[in-house]
Amino acid sequence: MANEGLGFVITTNRSILFLSENCVVRKLETEVRREVNIAAVSLNESSNVVNYFIKTAKDIFSDA
Repeated sequence: MANEGLGFVITTNRSILFLSENCVVRKLETEVRREVNIAAVSLNESSNVVNYFIKTAKDIFSDA
C-alpha cells in the first residue's frame, strides 16, 4: 500500500529495499523487540531445507 501511496508501513531495515523510490523512509526509534521461536521434532532427522531455514533464522534474529 505504501508503494501505491495509499498508506504507510512499519518494517525492518531489510524490507525497505523493496519500497519504491517515491517512498519517504524515516527511522522509528523504539524499544520494541521481537521474539522468534522455532520448534522441530528432531534436527538430526530434519530435511536440508528445514535445517537451512533454522540456520537462516538464527543468523537474522540472533542477538549475538
